[in-house]
Amino acid sequence: MPSNILVLGAGFSFDSGIPLLRDFTQTILDLGDRRAHKGKALDAETMSALLDAASIRAELDQYHGRAAFDDLNVEDILSILLFDVLGQRTEGDSKLERFARAIARTIEVTCDVTHPGLVGGDRFEAVSTGSDLYRRFWQALFKWVEHGHEMPTIVTFNYDLVLERSLLQTLVNTNYDSYKKRLPFDYVSLRYLFPLVPDLLYQIKYVTYGFEERKSGTALQLVPSGAPTKCAQIDLLKLHGSLNFPTTASEKPMEDKFNIASCLSKPFLVPPVFNKGPSDFASQMWAIGRDRFRQARNVVFVGYSFPTTDTYLRYFLKSAFGPNGELRTVHVFDPVLFSGSGDAKQMMDRYLQCFAQQMHRRIDFRPATDIGGVNSERDGGTLAHFILALERQPESILFA
Repeated sequence: MPSNILVLGAGFSFDSGIPLLRDFTQTILDLGDRRAHKGKALDAETMSALLDAASIRAELDQYHGRAAFDDLNVEDILSILLFDVLGQRTEGDSKLERFARAIARTIEVTCDVTHPGLVGGDRFEAVSTGSDLYRRFWQALFKWVEHGHEMPTIVTFNYDLVLERSLLQTLVNTNYDSYKKRLPFDYVSLRYLFPLVPDLLYQIKYVTYGFEERKSGTALQLVPSGAPTKCAQIDLLKLHGSLNFPTTASEKPMEDKFNIASCLSKPFLVPPVFNKGPSDFASQMWAIGRDRFRQARNVVFVGYSFPTTDTYLRYFLKSAFGPNGELRTVHVFDPVLFSGSGDAKQMMDRYLQCFAQQMHRRIDFRPATDIGGVNSERDGGTLAHFILALERQPESILFA
């Protein structure tokens, strides 16, 4: 069982163009008004979802007469919509499902990390859209594996496909070759540990890109499940669901039909609120996540603000960390913690309230500050800071 867990919050995906939670509702409204993003017109399906979400938010305006809530806070909106649908039996999608669809479309529109997925056969395409930080993230983890360590378990609360697409960008590209830049493994296993998506096993193929200027690189080939040697196992737990997760067992894809880089029209998304819903599929995934936290020696939070609205997660982590007698260290990367503001103190308090007093001295809120090239005032706690730590001093934030 991996000793390290990387917990990735909304701040991890911010450099891909996806808005933070506090800006999400306003982004939905702005996109609907402008009908375009970065000069590109939005398609009819996206516009329909955005305008529907704006209409749902407008209906909630009547609540202001008696109830206090922020109608620009996506978590407040999802919370109210969740409780509104309890016990109801309506035809068609609920308001919660419709608003979640607008969230999915907004993520897809704003995310600039793209990839078509594996198209099959001998065709492959090198894609390098979006920030290089995400490709460097995977390269740093592969270097960690090359030095004889296990791949950390990756836990994320994000719905987006930034991790999947940047993984494909890294391994279907010219970042590695069969000579000096050879990968330390021959296979990659990707497991979501979610019942409705299959485990995937890819073989690394060394290929040539280009025609006039041919360049050596790598590609992935899906192979039947097995237990090959020299395999990097990536366990990716997306506890709030994912844009590529189906919603019902009848929609579960076969391995060769599952495109990890493609957003579904009605994906399985769990609102980040107290009641995670009745889905047995979500419960199984959360149980696996709990067990991983109970056995971890080191946990690194990246871009997760520990919002007060996610009461469920607070008690989930208390349940997970409580019996873990092996937990040694916790590192938290977030720019707010380097700001010296009142928000930094509040965020620290939210983390400290989750852990026993004796663990407080083991929580590092300003990790890896001695890395060259990091200006703490400008870069401290950012994704770029975290990536530099992974690249230059991984032992400072990971348990070896």
